[in-house]
Amino acid sequence: MIKADAIFIRDHRGRHLLDIESKWMSKEVTEVAKEFLIPLWTISKASLQKEPRSSNQNEVWAHRDHAVPVHLRMQILSELGRRRALRMCQLQAAIVGFKSTRHSILALACTGVVQIDLEAPPLGPDSTVRSGRW
Repeated sequence: MIKADAIFIRDHRGRHLLDIESKWMSKEVTEVAKEFLIPLWTISKASLQKEPRSSNQNEVWAHRDHAVPVHLRMQILSELGRRRALRMCQLQAAIVGFKSTRHSILALACTGVVQIDLEAPPLGPDSTVRSGRW
């Protein structure tokens, strides 16, 4: 076993080891990833700071501490389970009995429960939301 600060991402293509410009990744971590057939996904700082992605990810991350009630989480996942993807406004319209569902959707994106397209124009009603399970 090795202790390492590493970020693993899971999406519709599988699991990936995230490396920001190969500056901090230890050899041990990359070797373990290779052993378990987890591809290395290198991303540049410039790409992370590119707009609209940067503003969108900052807005999503600002909701990381928002508490999402279990019943609301279940409704969101149920709606996303019925369809592959929904626009944010469609998902919000489908949820009944809760205020500020947008904050909850953004909070769930921070935990990987849902995925939001951060590359699209500024986050808004037309942003695409998918289940984190793809």
